[in-house]
Amino acid sequence: MARWGTWSVVLAVASAGCIAGTSELVGGELVAPVPGVGEPARYVCLELDEDFLRFVNAEAGERHAREAVVLSHCAWDVELTDLVLESPDGGFTIEASTLPATLRAGGRYALTVVYSGSDATPQESGSLQFVFEGFIDPRLRLRTRGDVVTPRIELDATALDFGEVVYDPRGEIGTSSYCTSNLRYVHVKNVGFGPLEVGIVNASAPFSVEFVEVGGTLRQRGAAFSLERGERAEIAFRYSPTAYGDQNTSVRLVHNAPGGASPIALSGRGITATRLVETFEQGTNVAVDILWAIDSSGSMEEEQARLRENLSRFVGYAEGLRADYQMAVIEAQELAEGAGAFRACAPHPPVVGSSYANEAMRDEAFRCMVDVGTTGFATETAAGAARIALERAQSADQSTDNPNAGFLRPHADLAIVAISDEDDQSLLPDEVLMDAMWAAKGFDRSRVFFHAIAGPLPSGCPYANRALRYSEMVAMTGGLFLGICSDDWSLLLASLGLDVFRRRDRFGLAHLADEATIEVRVDGVPIPPSAVSGFTYDPDGRWIRFTEDRLPGEGATIEVSYVPRCPR
Repeated sequence: MARWGTWSVVLAVASAGCIAGTSELVGGELVAPVPGVGEPARYVCLELDEDFLRFVNAEAGERHAREAVVLSHCAWDVELTDLVLESPDGGFTIEASTLPATLRAGGRYALTVVYSGSDATPQESGSLQFVFEGFIDPRLRLRTRGDVVTPRIELDATALDFGEVVYDPRGEIGTSSYCTSNLRYVHVKNVGFGPLEVGIVNASAPFSVEFVEVGGTLRQRGAAFSLERGERAEIAFRYSPTAYGDQNTSVRLVHNAPGGASPIALSGRGITATRLVETFEQGTNVAVDILWAIDSSGSMEEEQARLRENLSRFVGYAEGLRADYQMAVIEAQELAEGAGAFRACAPHPPVVGSSYANEAMRDEAFRCMVDVGTTGFATETAAGAARIALERAQSADQSTDNPNAGFLRPHADLAIVAISDEDDQSLLPDEVLMDAMWAAKGFDRSRVFFHAIAGPLPSGCPYANRALRYSEMVAMTGGLFLGICSDDWSLLLASLGLDVFRRRDRFGLAHLADEATIEVRVDGVPIPPSAVSGFTYDPDGRWIRFTEDRLPGEGATIEVSYVPRCPR
């Protein structure tokens, strides 16, 4: 039975960010209660005007101030009871009124954050937590970052070991060897906020500086150079033994960054040309890291569509073999901003492999990754971009900030696939580009394959110019060259899959071998030198290759004995 007269209504209220409570009708209006001190709902109506204060290009030792503001949308006053400042190097301080301080309903509270960096600590990150009435709300945490106007140097290596090199003086003992090592590289980057000036780079015998590369331009020997923020340079070193046994030295890079100089330790070993034995093991499955360098110029729309439509033929072959693979994609642009950084298609990672999610998700990720668009430069540079990508992958920064981290795996081969309707126009010479690719696999040339889908020789095809440089790189690595004007990309990508996902049939030697001295055994059984049924030796690639009928089985042990000779 309904009862009419004086009455009140009590409603249970619960909403996201608020606690359950009661509202009452007061004067004909529904009024919510004020949350109690320390209850989360009391502070949901507070917010930071900015949650990140960045002090960029600050002068060392000078005071740089910015305002931090808390805004209130509350219908009640709250008290600021504490400020918790994190400043590991002491560069940040705060200027505020005496606490506690009242933040009025609908008002604002401001204080001053001061950054005073120094050359000794040119970069600092910190935070400031606002504490209201003893309650800590993570939303009210202000991040801070300060950067002093000073260059900072970052090296990807502070020590280079050139390994064993045959010592052949061709004259008196103590003179430089006729035989020399492969090039080894140190990459220098300016991660500060002022120009980095690096002086002349010298190295004493038996080590030498072969060239310095800055922005795609080679500079002879150890020329001085300058780098703006974010720019990189490459210094190439070589070892020519002057004695038998271990040899060591150190090079000082003199610069204007904090510290003034960075040492680089160099070491190598001169050996006699006596018989060596190298041992390898055939893996139990195919393992390969695949880098696609795709032309993103305006003429590539149709070819990219064919790639997306038929990529499943390539991946499907790997899935059928249960291959252990990873794939990443870059644009064939070495001078574009972010050159060499792997493409990522959220929510997928930039490096997608056989262990990622399921086959449908992998297919979705791959189709998105290879869709690089057609707004890139008309100058196609797949090899140069691949070189930068591999440098990123080998960087000391293997954090999530580096999209190329984790791509190069020690047990896997490396396959680079260039797709373009123009020939490669990379700035650096082919030998420098290839040397960088081999360096990614410890200079084991047998583990690196360069493939190309491009304009065929001798005169190209209706939609593409001939790709002479790409064809030469393919030949140098034993890769596969496919014509980009093919009407059947399904067959084209199936052929590429057959070549990429194959069991290892070649094994690289640490030294150039005297071919007449090579002896090969598989699980103790001698294998004859034969192009019909046995093994062959490629002096350019420095690898032995087995014929199909002599291919070592899973888990087989391969033993190669030989006398090294000078690589010249």
